[in-house]
Amino acid sequence: MKNILDALNEVLSGRFFLLVRLLKVQKVRQRLSILKYWTKNYLRFSRFFDRENVRFCPKGVSSERSATFVTLEDALQMMSPEKLQENTVFIKMDIEQSEFRVLPDVLKFQDRINGIVVEFHDLDILWSNFVEIMDMLKIHFEVTHIHGNNYGGLIPNSRTPKVLEITLLKKSLIREKQPSCETVVYPIPGLDRPNNRFEKDCALFFESDCDLRA
Repeated sequence: MKNILDALNEVLSGRFFLLVRLLKVQKVRQRLSILKYWTKNYLRFSRFFDRENVRFCPKGVSSERSATFVTLEDALQMMSPEKLQENTVFIKMDIEQSEFRVLPDVLKFQDRINGIVVEFHDLDILWSNFVEIMDMLKIHFEVTHIHGNNYGGLIPNSRTPKVLEITLLKKSLIREKQPSCETVVYPIPGLDRPNNRFEKDCALFFESDCDLRA
Protein backbone atom coordinates (compact mmCIF):
# COMPACT_ATOMS: atom_id res chain seq x y z
CA MET A 1 0.00 0.00 0.00
CA LYS A 2 2.86 2.42 0.80
CA ASN A 3 4.20 2.12 -2.75
CA ILE A 4 0.75 2.97 -4.17
CA LEU A 5 0.42 6.01 -1.92
CA ASP A 6 3.91 7.20 -2.84
CA ALA A 7 3.15 6.81 -6.55
CA LEU A 8 -0.24 8.51 -6.16
CA ASN A 9 1.27 11.42 -4.25
CA GLU A 10 3.81 11.83 -7.04
CA VAL A 11 1.06 11.94 -9.69
CA LEU A 12 -0.88 14.50 -7.62
CA SER A 13 2.16 16.66 -6.92
CA GLY A 14 2.99 20.00 -8.44
CA ARG A 15 6.06 18.44 -10.05
CA PHE A 16 3.85 16.10 -12.06
CA PHE A 17 1.54 18.87 -13.29
CA LEU A 18 4.61 20.86 -14.27
CA LEU A 19 5.77 17.92 -16.38
CA VAL A 20 2.33 17.85 -18.02
CA ARG A 21 2.47 21.57 -18.78
CA LEU A 22 5.97 21.21 -20.22
CA LEU A 23 4.79 18.26 -22.34
CA LYS A 24 7.37 15.91 -20.84
CA VAL A 25 5.46 12.94 -22.23
CA GLN A 26 8.00 10.24 -21.42
CA LYS A 27 8.33 11.27 -17.76
CA VAL A 28 4.56 11.61 -17.39
CA ARG A 29 4.04 8.12 -18.81
CA GLN A 30 6.74 6.75 -16.53
CA ARG A 31 5.08 8.07 -13.38
CA LEU A 32 1.65 6.86 -14.48
CA SER A 33 3.17 3.48 -15.30
CA ILE A 34 4.64 3.22 -11.80
CA LEU A 35 1.24 3.97 -10.24
CA LYS A 36 -0.43 1.37 -12.47
CA TYR A 37 2.27 -1.21 -11.66
CA TRP A 38 1.92 -0.90 -7.87
CA THR A 39 -1.87 -0.81 -8.05
CA LYS A 40 -1.94 -4.07 -10.04
CA ASN A 41 0.49 -5.66 -7.60
CA TYR A 42 -1.64 -4.66 -4.63
CA LEU A 43 -4.78 -6.10 -6.25
CA ARG A 44 -2.99 -9.37 -7.03
CA PHE A 45 -1.71 -9.50 -3.45
CA SER A 46 -5.23 -8.95 -2.08
CA ARG A 47 -6.79 -11.57 -4.34
CA PHE A 48 -4.15 -14.13 -3.37
CA PHE A 49 -4.62 -13.69 0.37
CA ASP A 50 -8.39 -13.68 0.06
CA ARG A 51 -8.28 -17.38 -0.79
CA GLU A 52 -9.69 -19.77 1.79
CA ASN A 53 -6.55 -21.89 1.91
CA VAL A 54 -4.18 -18.91 2.38
CA ARG A 55 -3.37 -17.37 5.74
CA PHE A 56 -1.61 -14.03 6.09
CA CYS A 57 0.13 -13.18 9.37
CA PRO A 58 1.20 -9.51 9.57
CA LYS A 59 4.42 -10.20 11.46
CA GLY A 60 8.06 -9.75 10.62
CA VAL A 61 10.56 -12.59 11.03
CA SER A 62 13.75 -12.03 12.97
CA SER A 63 16.10 -13.88 15.29
CA GLU A 64 14.36 -12.47 18.38
CA ARG A 65 10.72 -12.22 19.41
CA SER A 66 9.03 -8.86 19.92
CA ALA A 67 5.60 -7.26 19.56
CA THR A 68 5.99 -7.12 15.78
CA PHE A 69 8.47 -9.93 15.08
CA VAL A 70 8.50 -13.71 15.44
CA THR A 71 11.29 -16.24 15.00
CA LEU A 72 11.43 -18.77 12.19
CA GLU A 73 10.42 -21.45 14.69
CA ASP A 74 7.37 -19.39 15.68
CA ALA A 75 6.42 -18.95 12.02
CA LEU A 76 6.64 -22.69 11.35
CA GLN A 77 4.57 -23.47 14.42
CA MET A 78 1.74 -21.40 12.95
CA MET A 79 1.27 -24.27 10.49
CA SER A 80 -0.85 -27.23 11.49
CA PRO A 81 1.21 -30.33 12.41
CA GLU A 82 -0.32 -32.42 9.60
CA LYS A 83 0.91 -29.86 7.05
CA LEU A 84 4.34 -29.41 8.61
CA GLN A 85 5.86 -32.61 7.27
CA GLU A 86 9.15 -33.41 5.57
CA ASN A 87 9.90 -31.13 2.60
CA THR A 88 6.56 -29.30 2.81
CA VAL A 89 7.82 -25.76 3.50
CA PHE A 90 9.02 -23.30 0.87
CA ILE A 91 10.54 -20.09 2.24
CA LYS A 92 10.45 -16.76 0.41
CA MET A 93 12.50 -14.23 2.34
CA ASP A 94 12.96 -10.50 1.78
CA ILE A 95 13.51 -9.02 5.24
CA GLU A 96 15.99 -6.20 4.66
CA GLN A 97 19.26 -7.52 6.13
CA SER A 98 17.62 -9.64 8.84
CA GLU A 99 18.20 -12.63 6.56
CA PHE A 100 21.70 -12.83 8.03
CA ARG A 101 20.19 -13.34 11.49
CA VAL A 102 17.38 -15.72 10.48
CA LEU A 103 18.98 -18.06 7.94
CA PRO A 104 21.23 -19.88 10.47
CA ASP A 105 17.99 -21.24 12.00
CA VAL A 106 17.11 -22.87 8.68
CA LEU A 107 19.45 -25.77 9.41
CA LYS A 108 17.44 -26.60 12.53
CA PHE A 109 14.39 -27.21 10.34
CA GLN A 110 16.03 -28.21 7.07
CA ASP A 111 14.20 -31.56 7.00
CA ARG A 112 10.89 -29.70 6.53
CA ILE A 113 12.13 -27.13 4.01
CA ASN A 114 12.16 -27.99 0.29
CA GLY A 115 13.45 -24.69 -1.07
CA ILE A 116 14.32 -21.10 -0.34
CA VAL A 117 14.22 -17.84 -2.27
CA VAL A 118 16.09 -15.13 -0.41
CA GLU A 119 17.15 -11.57 -1.20
CA PHE A 120 20.55 -10.71 0.27
CA HIS A 121 21.07 -7.01 1.00
CA ASP A 122 24.08 -4.71 1.41
CA LEU A 123 26.64 -7.18 0.11
CA ASP A 124 29.16 -4.37 -0.29
CA ILE A 125 29.57 -4.36 3.50
CA LEU A 126 28.31 -7.85 4.38
CA TRP A 127 30.07 -10.03 1.80
CA SER A 128 31.88 -12.16 4.40
CA ASN A 129 28.54 -12.80 6.16
CA PHE A 130 27.01 -13.75 2.81
CA VAL A 131 29.80 -16.24 2.04
CA GLU A 132 29.53 -17.79 5.50
CA ILE A 133 25.76 -18.27 5.23
CA MET A 134 25.95 -19.64 1.68
CA ASP A 135 28.55 -22.19 2.76
CA MET A 136 26.19 -23.22 5.55
CA LEU A 137 23.14 -23.52 3.29
CA LYS A 138 25.00 -25.45 0.59
CA ILE A 139 25.34 -28.39 2.97
CA HIS A 140 21.69 -29.27 2.29
CA PHE A 141 20.65 -26.96 -0.56
CA GLU A 142 21.80 -26.32 -4.13
CA VAL A 143 21.80 -22.91 -5.78
CA THR A 144 19.50 -23.19 -8.81
CA HIS A 145 19.08 -19.56 -9.82
CA ILE A 146 20.52 -16.11 -9.16
CA HIS A 147 19.38 -12.63 -10.07
CA GLY A 148 20.83 -9.20 -9.38
CA ASN A 149 18.55 -6.45 -8.09
CA ASN A 150 19.26 -3.42 -10.25
CA TYR A 151 17.92 -0.96 -7.66
CA GLY A 152 20.89 -1.35 -5.33
CA GLY A 153 23.76 -0.69 -7.72
CA LEU A 154 27.04 -2.56 -7.86
CA ILE A 155 29.68 -3.30 -5.26
CA PRO A 156 32.44 -0.73 -5.88
CA ASN A 157 35.13 -1.87 -8.32
CA SER A 158 33.14 -4.95 -9.32
CA ARG A 159 30.29 -6.15 -11.52
CA THR A 160 28.49 -7.82 -8.62
CA PRO A 161 25.20 -6.24 -7.43
CA LYS A 162 24.90 -5.11 -3.84
CA VAL A 163 21.59 -7.01 -3.67
CA LEU A 164 21.29 -10.60 -4.91
CA GLU A 165 18.17 -12.76 -5.19
CA ILE A 166 19.09 -16.43 -4.85
CA THR A 167 16.98 -19.58 -5.23
CA LEU A 168 18.04 -22.77 -3.45
CA LEU A 169 16.55 -26.26 -3.76
CA LYS A 170 16.91 -29.17 -1.34
CA LYS A 171 19.66 -31.44 -2.67
CA SER A 172 17.74 -34.61 -1.87
CA LEU A 173 14.95 -33.46 -4.21
CA ILE A 174 17.20 -33.01 -7.23
CA ARG A 175 16.73 -36.06 -9.43
CA GLU A 176 18.95 -35.22 -12.38
CA LYS A 177 22.67 -35.16 -11.79
CA GLN A 178 24.00 -31.69 -12.47
CA PRO A 179 27.14 -31.13 -14.53
CA SER A 180 30.20 -30.45 -12.42
CA CYS A 181 30.39 -27.06 -14.07
CA GLU A 182 28.74 -25.11 -16.82
CA THR A 183 28.78 -21.60 -18.18
CA VAL A 184 25.56 -19.73 -17.38
CA VAL A 185 24.67 -16.14 -18.16
CA TYR A 186 22.02 -14.19 -16.25
CA PRO A 187 19.45 -12.71 -16.57
CA ILE A 188 17.67 -15.50 -18.44
CA PRO A 189 15.29 -14.19 -21.14
CA GLY A 190 11.67 -15.08 -20.46
CA LEU A 191 12.39 -15.86 -16.82
CA ASP A 192 14.10 -12.84 -15.27
CA ARG A 193 13.10 -9.22 -15.38
CA PRO A 194 14.64 -6.09 -13.84
CA ASN A 195 13.37 -4.87 -10.48
CA ASN A 196 13.55 -1.33 -11.82
CA ARG A 197 11.79 -1.67 -15.17
CA PHE A 198 13.26 1.61 -16.40
CA GLU A 199 16.88 0.53 -15.97
CA LYS A 200 18.94 -2.23 -17.58
CA ASP A 201 19.02 -5.50 -15.66
CA CYS A 202 22.21 -6.70 -13.94
CA ALA A 203 24.32 -9.12 -15.97
CA LEU A 204 25.93 -12.04 -14.14
CA PHE A 205 27.90 -14.93 -15.53
CA PHE A 206 29.79 -17.96 -14.32
CA GLU A 207 32.96 -19.02 -16.10
CA SER A 208 34.22 -22.55 -16.54
CA ASP A 209 35.52 -22.69 -12.97
CA CYS A 210 32.04 -21.69 -11.77
CA ASP A 211 33.24 -18.62 -9.90
CA LEU A 212 31.08 -15.53 -10.02
CA ARG A 213 32.96 -12.82 -11.84
CA ALA A 214 32.95 -9.73 -9.62
